[in-house]
Amino acid sequence: MLEEELRDTFYKHYCNNAELPNRDKYMVDVPLGNEPAVDTTLFSYQRYTPRDKTSTMQMFYEPDYIMDTEHGIEFPIDNAFDKKLRKLVFEDYKQSDTIYNVLAIVSVMYCKYQNNELYTDAIQWSENLPDYLTDVRPDMLKLYTFIQKAVVQKKPPIKPVKLICGNEDIVLDNSCYWMSGLFLEYLQIYLGVDTLEEAEQELKEKYTAKKGRKADNPTFNLIMIGTSRLLKQHSTLETKSEQLRLILDYLELLGFFTEDDSKNDENYINATISYLEGRRFIPKWKPKYLEDYNTSPNNPSCNNLW
Repeated sequence: MLEEELRDTFYKHYCNNAELPNRDKYMVDVPLGNEPAVDTTLFSYQRYTPRDKTSTMQMFYEPDYIMDTEHGIEFPIDNAFDKKLRKLVFEDYKQSDTIYNVLAIVSVMYCKYQNNELYTDAIQWSENLPDYLTDVRPDMLKLYTFIQKAVVQKKPPIKPVKLICGNEDIVLDNSCYWMSGLFLEYLQIYLGVDTLEEAEQELKEKYTAKKGRKADNPTFNLIMIGTSRLLKQHSTLETKSEQLRLILDYLELLGFFTEDDSKNDENYINATISYLEGRRFIPKWKPKYLEDYNTSPNNPSCNNLW
């Protein structure tokens, strides 16, 4: 997420990276450009096997190297915002450089997120991604829930399946569950949902009339939980109330709250943190255009989304 700043720092201090000490320690495997052309069939195992050395090349990764040095790294932060953040951390709450540094870096990432410049490993570089997220994936979810309800959960199972397209229809016996089984195998790869409840929840939360906008704000939750964990581990604030007030002030500084926002309240924040921690919430940044949607965790391909 801060790769650009890390690279800038590297090139500021180093010219010829071929002569760097321990250079081999910072080599990473990069796929060759023709790798996606190896196979294009939907169920090919070749897509999902580990890359072999003939399909990769090694490159020196500057960000990892600079993270192991003592060089200072410059991050883009608005001066007016930085002045307010310093006052909040150092004057209002008497906290250390550790708290300030972390909150400052988070604010840089949040600014990138707001500007659609936050690049993370959650991005799948494919021109088909918007279609997958908004059109194809909800169809997959509907198909998954249909099979689970109509075929898997029926006792005894109902094997015939009727397909309708316009004025045409056909009844298939689905002998040995060849078709429903094939669909489930396909959906295991490209949908990546484990249970009927999970599929129904995603359909309800992400594909209702809100057109993919969730009532909850994942980035708000991420920063709220992350700040809470930071303060519990590293702040000198003795009471929970003080920690909650600092969290609220920081979120307000980032611009999360509107006037008279019900979320700008200690009791609300405390209850939300307790709920998310109870569910073992894992903070994970996503680019803004991806945060309201899921992709399949079982499909490593960036070029074949369905």
